[in-house]
Amino acid sequence: MCGIVGIYTPNHSVDSTRVAQMLTRLQHRGPDGHGIFDDQDVCLGHARLSIIDLEQGQQPLKSPDQRYVLVANGEIYNHIELRAELKSQGAEFLTGSDCEVILPLAARAPGAFIDQLNGMFAFAVFDRVERSLLLVRDRFGIKPLYYLQLKDGIAFASEIKALLPLLDTVKMQAAGVERFLQINFNAGVDTAFASIKRLLPGQALRVDAEGRQTLRNWWSLSEALATQVAFQGSMGEAVEQFDQCLQQSLTEHLRSDVPVGLFLSGGVDSGILATQLGRTALSSGRPKAWSLGFPSTSVHDEVHAAQATADASGIELALIRMDPSDLFKHWVYSIWAMDELMGDFASLPTLMLADAAAHSHKVVLMGEGGDEVFAGYGRYRMPWLQSAWHALKTPGTGGFRTRGRFDKASLSALLSPSVRAGMKQNWREPLSMLGKPVRA
Repeated sequence: MCGIVGIYTPNHSVDSTRVAQMLTRLQHRGPDGHGIFDDQDVCLGHARLSIIDLEQGQQPLKSPDQRYVLVANGEIYNHIELRAELKSQGAEFLTGSDCEVILPLAARAPGAFIDQLNGMFAFAVFDRVERSLLLVRDRFGIKPLYYLQLKDGIAFASEIKALLPLLDTVKMQAAGVERFLQINFNAGVDTAFASIKRLLPGQALRVDAEGRQTLRNWWSLSEALATQVAFQGSMGEAVEQFDQCLQQSLTEHLRSDVPVGLFLSGGVDSGILATQLGRTALSSGRPKAWSLGFPSTSVHDEVHAAQATADASGIELALIRMDPSDLFKHWVYSIWAMDELMGDFASLPTLMLADAAAHSHKVVLMGEGGDEVFAGYGRYRMPWLQSAWHALKTPGTGGFRTRGRFDKASLSALLSPSVRAGMKQNWREPLSMLGKPVRA
């Protein structure tokens, strides 16, 4: 991961020391180099974790004519294909960075280039001629991006902690707290901090030279599903096509100038990745995976299944043992890393895995999201009548990731009067974000 920050105050000069201060709060995201672009009323900053073009890929990146400036966090998986196509159209490139393809795309079609990108990304492009700033977040919100409305402009950052120094007073946002208490996480526009907003997945925010802002959805899942053509083949053909799609996706994810590892559990999702990874010839040699176990606890330990998968796939496996005391040791670090309210306890073991892998690897693959896509949990496969009855009987209890943990008495004791007064007590809106289960 990298970190991006910036301030744009049209027709008002920006103090670059403020952006430098923001950038210091993201050093953990980019230990391989920092860069700042300063041009009167705009200042962009980048903290780099080098993955592709280790020597020349420093950011901010500029187009050959110096018109467009880019800071980006993430990876463009189809950058090789896009680069070849753009070169055939006369585009020039100054580095081998995957993110550099964004610059000529923005120059050719400023308002309609984002959907050509395949990847996980959050980026900012500044047009020095039109004096406009474009903030973009990827389709599923894999990469984070937050923004803050200033008196005379806007500030943005990869993490909330980088925006906090710009606030006169740090206050809690009632709507953000309410959403967490209702569904155990917060994925809406409002964060837990007043004035700090989240750019949602598939959104783009443009700020022009007069300070006017235009927010639009450049991609939405519902629209993508509405135009999808149903698969007409047999089960065997479906399995074959899925295997090809997965292998293609893995090939694109392995486009890296540094070794790529894997977080491996005893589950199906990471196990499939391990099998595919074992089939792939890597220039970095035998792939490595990390797995975490819970000895001497009642928590189900999957290390034996993970070891069996690793052995069958030809992957080197590093086992990490976790005891209850480790939870408390990493608790504060986890809160600091998350920036926001998060009720998923899996963040703690994931953090421990990341710490272990960071000694030798910058990039790891994970099986996250497989259960949601393929209905891995029973609650995703409910018949419609059962689902409707369940929702009426116990709204919001779709699973441990979407269930509040506090009763009314506890909330009254925990929350300050101002936060309680600001909460709308409207559960319908956040529950609508959970979507519908897969029909059996």
